[in-house]
Amino acid sequence: MIKQIDECEEEQLEEKQYYWMQQYNPEYNENKPIKKIIEPEPEQIKPIKEKKSTWRQIQPEEQATGKCCSIRIMGINVETGETKEWENSRMAALEITGDIKKGSNILLSARKGYMAYGYRWKLLEHKTLKKPVKGVHKKTWVEVHYESISEAIREMGGGSKGSGLLKSLKHPYKYSWKGFLWFYD
Repeated sequence: MIKQIDECEEEQLEEKQYYWMQQYNPEYNENKPIKKIIEPEPEQIKPIKEKKSTWRQIQPEEQATGKCCSIRIMGINVETGETKEWENSRMAALEITGDIKKGSNILLSARKGYMAYGYRWKLLEHKTLKKPVKGVHKKTWVEVHYESISEAIREMGGGSKGSGLLKSLKHPYKYSWKGFLWFYD
């Protein structure tokens, strides 16, 4: 049961509390002095430091121009029927939309036969990223030819991911994969 014993100011509260605790001397107190009740300080918000990336940042002047895999493209204006050719989809996007990043939409439209930005797009050349490879057996000198690295891995891999084939292609005559020395055709 709690009852009010004495009225006091906040500054005198601890002294009064100690006095009355000693006066009544409750058995659970065991005559120990009262520990100061420490109010928790309000948390201070610390500013978060931005971590510097360990990756090197690519500057705009160092970025690629996109010409490494350029595919010539032709656009037919749907309203006028006028045809125009561009060196690649990025150049077409820059001229039509003013944004070079829209080139992927144009390239996808050309591959799928869609319309984009008022033009029907068509690829003028068909390039692939596939590189033909050939393998020469180390003992019998039998040659095998494949259209791409992926095809060679599917045919001869037997469940492997083909890292040995890639290693053999990077270092011909030094490493072999599945008993074959591998070369780009």
